[in-house]
Amino acid sequence: MQFPDGPRDLGLLTTTEALLPRAQGGLGLTHRALRWRVDSGRWQRLHSGVYLMSSGPVDWITRAGAALLAYGDAAALCDRSAGYLHGLVDDPGAVVHVLVPRAARPHEHAGTQLHRSGRRPIIPAWPARTSYEATVVDLATSSRVDDLASLLASALRTRRTTEARIGMALRRLRTHPQRLLLLDLLGASSAGAVGALELRFVRDVLRRHALPVGVGQFPAAGLGVASRPHEPGMARAVLAGGAPDAGVSDRRRFDRALPGYRVLFELDGALYHQGARRVADRRKAILASRHDWLLLRYGWTETVDEPCRSAAEILEVLQERGWRGAARGCGPGAPGRRVGGFDAWVSIALTRGGLGCRVRWILTQGPLWGASR
Repeated sequence: MQFPDGPRDLGLLTTTEALLPRAQGGLGLTHRALRWRVDSGRWQRLHSGVYLMSSGPVDWITRAGAALLAYGDAAALCDRSAGYLHGLVDDPGAVVHVLVPRAARPHEHAGTQLHRSGRRPIIPAWPARTSYEATVVDLATSSRVDDLASLLASALRTRRTTEARIGMALRRLRTHPQRLLLLDLLGASSAGAVGALELRFVRDVLRRHALPVGVGQFPAAGLGVASRPHEPGMARAVLAGGAPDAGVSDRRRFDRALPGYRVLFELDGALYHQGARRVADRRKAILASRHDWLLLRYGWTETVDEPCRSAAEILEVLQERGWRGAARGCGPGAPGRRVGGFDAWVSIALTRGGLGCRVRWILTQGPLWGASR
């Protein structure tokens, strides 16, 4: 977006500038002349002491500039308004978001939303606005992981910032409603972005629902091993390099595997994929298919927003492949109850508001395994 050099380029000025002598850069008007211009409709009064030297519609950038003049030299655009200037959002919204120092107590003007903070870095070039990274963090307040991941991906795709710089902007704030999730998405854990996602996947999708957790970082060389459900030693042999084809030079690995059931998991922790990464993902999928392994791919949304639904999908796959274990529902919807095996149809339904998931069953044949405990 092309920015004007200053408020005068938009036809904006303050009362002080209107009354200041021409020799000092003002218009040299009297109070009476200024009042006549406004009363006659030639000028518009946008805020107390702020005027637009024309009539007609007022576009967003002019309203934003007027808000900055109204709040003074220390004001800066923030939140959605700064996001629009940075190209992070397509619509600036109905109100202009303005940031002032925490100690400031200005009167709030119509059509604006006032924010106070002393911790956000400001780009002083007109129109003053919060930095790119600070604006990303301000906008990242959604409770939906998909929204957060989409925002971060858009910001990183422009190459105007990095995960580290956004993380620094986040840590600069005393509080943020999505701090932990954002740090995970940015790969702030020592294991990196995929490691943070894998920790959540194992904890919230597999363990919480009593599903097999399998092994991590499964080598592609182990795909040719016909491991069977009751031979866990075969999986250990693969990881130890004792598989028949372990000498193959293929060093690729899958994030997690259930060798006994020939199921692979790829956890897509990257916020966006470049061409080479997409090609590598497709080749790994083809490799798994050639060896008759089922590759399941999960990301942040399925792991954080929809863990119970993901668990239900995995449960169905495992039962089709011979798993005889017992799945468990999480939350108060199914306290202490376990549903087992091949002779029960299990549905794990996602519920919102921290209620977890509920397990219901319909007997399809014989008695139910894994009765209430």
